[in-house]
Amino acid sequence: VGLHELSNVQRELLRSHPKVNLRLNYRRSDQVYDDVILGAADLGLVAYPQQRAGVDIIPFREDKLAVVLPPNHALASKAKISLSAVAGLPFISFDREAPSRKGIDKLFRDKGLELNIAMELDNVETIKRAVELGLGISVLPQPTVYQEVTQGTVVAKPFAEGTFTRPIGILVRKGKY
Repeated sequence: VGLHELSNVQRELLRSHPKVNLRLNYRRSDQVYDDVILGAADLGLVAYPQQRAGVDIIPFREDKLAVVLPPNHALASKAKISLSAVAGLPFISFDREAPSRKGIDKLFRDKGLELNIAMELDNVETIKRAVELGLGISVLPQPTVYQEVTQGTVVAKPFAEGTFTRPIGILVRKGKY
């Protein structure tokens, strides 16, 4: 989390406060919690935030999830795609320990469905490239695929069952302003 979620915020912060020293580190979520708790980072941004000792969570936003497919996929012409249709196809997923993976797995598990995992990758950029190559489909936050959808390299479709989201939270060390 960060690259897509923070670009507008980062631009506005640096425009309004040009003397601020902004340094972004992209880390696994467990490392983000540790950095905030230990004071190595002033704040952290994580998907599916979990309460932990030493940190407070400030809700940031909810990203809508979408089914992401190559434009020539058989389901690409559908207006909406069901969870059961996704479960039966080769699926490109986040690594097992990633909070986004756990959240997406739970979404399907709660409906009694199991994903057909074809690949596990460590970040959204590599997942998008694999979908573009036709290696499978995925479920990703809509803001992360905006550019690819605009360029026509992937399509993003809503779920037939309704809207599903990925919560994003800001972590701050307890007691720190």
